[in-house]
Amino acid sequence: MNYINSHLCSINIFLPVIFGFVVLCVPSGWQKIIKYFSLAAALATLLFSVLCFVNVSGTGDFELIEKLGWIQSLGASYYVGLDGTSALLLLLVAILTTVAVVAAFDEIDKNQKYFYAVLFVFETCLFGVFASLDVLQLYIFWSVSILAVFFAIGVWSKADKLFSSALFIVIFGLASALVFSAMFYLWAATGSFSLISWYSSRLSVNQQLFLFTLFAACFAITIPLASFHTWFP
Repeated sequence: MNYINSHLCSINIFLPVIFGFVVLCVPSGWQKIIKYFSLAAALATLLFSVLCFVNVSGTGDFELIEKLGWIQSLGASYYVGLDGTSALLLLLVAILTTVAVVAAFDEIDKNQKYFYAVLFVFETCLFGVFASLDVLQLYIFWSVSILAVFFAIGVWSKADKLFSSALFIVIFGLASALVFSAMFYLWAATGSFSLISWYSSRLSVNQQLFLFTLFAACFAITIPLASFHTWFP
């Protein structure tokens, strides 16, 4: 129990992808088992998300922190933790994933187990994005989430699959380049990928405006905001 409490954030992050690998092992013909196992997996993940949420006090400080050295030459590490906002976002992702699993019961009629596997990989990536306190790690989670959505569009989209998936990867590739540039600019200025160290860094107004422009352009495209949304397949 102490192990679970001390690694609650990491368990919550990686539990969905473990379920994704398990569902891939189920024979494709066992459709009912695939559906109800996926629902049980989504509910189990939701339970851990609730546990994370109730174990965060909401004081504004990061809690449930776990840190492990990774690429020390770059100042990068496996570094996760939650504050009140990120814990709430994890809970929201878990709820929406459970809804998506149920909605897919009647909507997804081919390659069901692969759909649920991709969905659980996507859930893990979103958890990783919201819980990461190391920005290089966040970028990796975010990039894998793009690949997961790319495969989802390419296989299960009802629109022009080839065009939609190609357009998606090009647009997100552009957005990734913007984030990558801003991320390494900050790394060069601070010598670390730690989000907490970035909060305390002293940047000039011009540097802040430059970085804000890069991040704002990226998120305007990827959310996507109005007037940037027409490309979305």
